[in-house]
Amino acid sequence: FSILGLVMKTLVVDMVIESINLNKFFTIVTTKPDEIEAYITKTLKRGATELHGEGAYTHEGRTVLLTVMKRHEAILLRRYVKQVDPHAFV
Repeated sequence: FSILGLVMKTLVVDMVIESINLNKFFTIVTTKPDEIEAYITKTLKRGATELHGEGAYTHEGRTVLLTVMKRHEAILLRRYVKQVDPHAFV
């Protein structure tokens, strides 16, 4: 029982510590990348990677932004993207 208790305690402590450091990875497909990039870099003080993509069906050009941030910043980013480009895919 002691070994089982120790193993359970270790697993619980690891899960709690890991949940504190969770980050969110975003892939944003948008037609308005400049405004969203400015918000990410200037307001949230984060970096982003910009990729250029093309739709497989429509062959329309889109910009794909990749970024990683903390949970509370993720909420702010989602709100901002929805406000700036309601048709963006996040």
